[in-house]
Amino acid sequence: MPELPEIETIARSLQPIVGQRIKSLEIINPVIIKCRDFAPREIREQVVFQVNRRGKFLIILTNSDKSLVVHLGMSGRLYLDDPSHLRPKHTHACMLLENGRELRYFDPRRFGGIWLTRDPYQVTAHLGVEPLGTELTCAYLTGILRRRKAPIKNLLLNQQVIAGIGNIYADEILHRAGISPLRPAQSLTDFEIERLCHAITEVLEEGIANRGTTFRDYRDGLNLPGGFQDHLCVYGREGQPCPVCGHPVTRIVICGRSSHFCENCQV
Repeated sequence: MPELPEIETIARSLQPIVGQRIKSLEIINPVIIKCRDFAPREIREQVVFQVNRRGKFLIILTNSDKSLVVHLGMSGRLYLDDPSHLRPKHTHACMLLENGRELRYFDPRRFGGIWLTRDPYQVTAHLGVEPLGTELTCAYLTGILRRRKAPIKNLLLNQQVIAGIGNIYADEILHRAGISPLRPAQSLTDFEIERLCHAITEVLEEGIANRGTTFRDYRDGLNLPGGFQDHLCVYGREGQPCPVCGHPVTRIVICGRSSHFCENCQV
């Protein structure tokens, strides 16, 4: 599933559509519409005002009260293409812009969706703090972790606590902080919480700098793959040497999710 660095990369790569007038919005598969505050035809002639991210959601604001919120689910893509190019199977929506480019929503597994909404931030109101914002502090983490017995990996994945972190970056963050994903959240010391807070920022910023992680499905808004898969330390590297200590990376399942970590340097 695309996580914060992937969604942020898409948002940044789609900045060229800001200022563009929307000529049409074609919904090919209505199943992907999660909210319909207005009909697709009503967004015609509106101008794209901003392309933002909140957690794992993309938000396309116009110069009116009509906005689009997009979640890419497990396998979705949102990218610009030439309308003359054949639309691949599983293309569910297309937005034609005045410059002749087409913004396509593609999702083979259909776990994502589009909200046609007049209140885009209500769609994301359930999300926790932004990990790259000012609200994520050691004090905030301490207040959350001290009350939780769940494994720390689960807390990082809880979108109502911190928005945008998924399986890949949670494993990398915990490796950077030297903390086992199995550790009960409330067992972390103040020093470990401080390391964790710094690791969250560092790993996510590195993920963005490398334009996200591509194993199979993810592409940015220009339909190009990311490069952070070449810099992963533990995720997807079961049995391979840890880049810190050389000990083989271990894979376990925590609450139905695969976790990769180094038993030697994550305690």
